[in-house]
Amino acid sequence: MFLPVDVPNASPGLVRALGEACLDAATTSHGPLPAAISQQALPVLERRLASNELRLRDAIAELDSALVEADPAELVNVNRREDLETIRQLGRG
Repeated sequence: MFLPVDVPNASPGLVRALGEACLDAATTSHGPLPAAISQQALPVLERRLASNELRLRDAIAELDSALVEADPAELVNVNRREDLETIRQLGRG
């Protein structure tokens, strides 16, 4: 499971849904992260790293992956103080 620290509103339900939907990978339609990636995907990820192909979105596209619906409010990215105001306006902060 990859859960960015700058997505503080991701719920336990979203994490559970990603894990349950995971084939080789599962993500939301909003990004490559958060995501669940199985150990079966390791050869693809290792090959891509060795080839300096570092975009996770491209790696997930190569895998047998599932999309999980997520509330956009759960995926608000918080990197600055101003971002905190965004989640407060959404009633999540």
